[in-house]
Amino acid sequence: MIYTSCCCFILVEIVDKRGKAKNVPLDQYIAKSNGIKPKVNIPYGKLKLVGAWAAEFTTELGIICRTYEPIRVAQWKKVEQKDEEQIYNLIRDKFEIDLNCSQILFALNKMLSRRFNGYKHELHKYYQAFNSHDEACEKPFNDMSAEDWELCCQEFASAKFEKSSEANTHNRGKAEINHCSRSKSFARYQHELDDGESVGPIEFWKKTHNTEKGWKTPMAQQLYEEMIEIQSQPSPMTKDEIFKEVMDKKSSYARERGYGEIGSSSSIAKRIRVEELQEAREKATNAEKRASELAQHVETRKIKLTETRSELHTTQSELHNTQAAMEALKRRQDEMEAMFQSAMEKYNTSSW
Repeated sequence: MIYTSCCCFILVEIVDKRGKAKNVPLDQYIAKSNGIKPKVNIPYGKLKLVGAWAAEFTTELGIICRTYEPIRVAQWKKVEQKDEEQIYNLIRDKFEIDLNCSQILFALNKMLSRRFNGYKHELHKYYQAFNSHDEACEKPFNDMSAEDWELCCQEFASAKFEKSSEANTHNRGKAEINHCSRSKSFARYQHELDDGESVGPIEFWKKTHNTEKGWKTPMAQQLYEEMIEIQSQPSPMTKDEIFKEVMDKKSSYARERGYGEIGSSSSIAKRIRVEELQEAREKATNAEKRASELAQHVETRKIKLTETRSELHTTQSELHNTQAAMEALKRRQDEMEAMFQSAMEKYNTSSW
């Protein structure tokens, strides 16, 4: 992999010993449909794709992040814009997706960030399996070049990375709630349930935290029972309001509803609304500018049409005058021919 002096990267392929990952259902669909790509959308308020092609979209992001991993960049948010565009183009090669929408682009970057971090975590686990730093450096990950793997090892051995890793491990250890929806995002699971039945937040909580063997954690059961208690009392609160009252909201993660849903009161939701407002204003400004340009164009065409009509009138007048002159000339010619015929007859008579 070739690097510049800054935190940018050049996309190159890293070949996995297990063979290059393939998104078979997606590739077959595109091949059978003569290159037509599936259209996907990330609904408003979501941070993940739901519905048709959600699984294939997630798989493709994983392939892209594993194949075109920017090793030198520590975090996805530090990737330069030109390099982001390369990743976006790879996604556009397989899916029809509107990246001009700020909410969709924001959600996509969140998904890419998680995939990016997931791959870095996989590399770190491989690194930790060795007895020493030097030993790890000698055995690159899955045919990764020695130079690239050396960069990874240096990052993993740095005090900054070790501190961050320890903090993340500590935070994960404090988790009091586990769910039973496995790797499927709550947003996607909720969408699939809603296709067949309307599932409120309290019922959805039970479906994702309680199994035939019982609740996944005591805290999950405690929170559910608290919501049921409030619901059983005379109250004007809706199920959503009860859920929010018990769970509250936290950052971009609608607390305990799983990554993939944006809390309505979160700073990210507000930021998206601001961006959408700015986008709407820009569209309105552009529409107004376009309308003004069209009005000016119409006015110019009117002026040209008036000038054309005037020219046509002048041309018609000139044609009429020309026709009158030609008719007068024709009459004069007829007169001259008549005089000539008369003169010839007189001459012939006198000569006889």
